[in-house]
This record gives sequence, C-alpha cells and structure tokens, in this order.
Amino acid sequence: MITTRGARHLRRRPHVLVAGLGNELRSDDGVGLHVVRQLSAAELLPSQTNLQVVEVGTAVLDATHLWEWADRILVLDAMHGEGAPGSVYITHLDNVEPGQARHGLHGLHLSDALSLCVDRRWEDVLLMGIEPLCLDLGTKLSPAVEAAVPEAARLVSELVEAWLGR
Repeated sequence: MITTRGARHLRRRPHVLVAGLGNELRSDDGVGLHVVRQLSAAELLPSQTNLQVVEVGTAVLDATHLWEWADRILVLDAMHGEGAPGSVYITHLDNVEPGQARHGLHGLHLSDALSLCVDRRWEDVLLMGIEPLCLDLGTKLSPAVEAAVPEAARLVSELVEAWLGR
C-alpha cells in the first residue's frame, strides 16, 4: 500500500519550456531571442532534463514537439501594452489580445498557432512580453528594450525556479 507521503515522491517534476519568439531581423521584435541568450550567457537557469530553453523565433508551428512535451510554458516575445518601451509584462496567454504579441505568423494569434499544434490548458502558458519601440528592419534592439533584457532574464529565472520547486 502506498501512503500519501509515498505518492508525492512518485510524481515527476514538471517539464518546463522557456521559448524565445520573434524575428531578430525586425529590431525589437527579436527581444524574446535576446532574453533566451541572456539566460544562457549568464547561466541563470539550472541544467536539468525537465527544463528546455529554446530559441523558437518565428517557427512556432515547427516547435510542436516542444509544446507537447512541456507541462508549463513561458513564452518570451515583444508585446504591445500600455507601457513605455522596455516595459516588461507577464500574463496568461489567454489574456493577450490578437496583435499584442508580435509573433511573426502573418496575423495568426499565438494561442491559435499553439492550438494547431497541441490541445492544452492555457493556464499553463505564460507570456512575458516586452514593450517594443521599433519593429523596423534591423538587427539591433532599441536602447530601452536592450536595457530591459537583463531584468526580464532575472524574472524568467525566478519564475522557472518556482515552477521547478527549487
């Protein structure tokens, strides 16, 4: 007979996906990729098999295997809100209106794109968005958005650590 105490030890740790989205050829639209790179460069996240940190870019539909693998997802992307450029937002994906997240899918809303890939509960998907200033062609982030990248990476680290129960 397995007791409740013993059953807790049988549960597996959640699979956590941190996915950087965006088009790095459109200035601030690539901020999700820059945050992922900051996480890797600063070694802000633990190395473990139940955590994947991935540059998805604009290939949301090509990442189906990742969306299906994960129990908890944190999407990093440029997002229009009410704040100044460089403002960092964290919200559930179902709170994001079409056009707020800049995901480069030619008008396909991020939740619609993910729905094509996998049937999942959206409360397990958070979006960390950073307010863009410039979405013109270019490979550099605007100064305000670039300044927000380290803080966004720190927030990602804290959230992931909480999800992993560390």
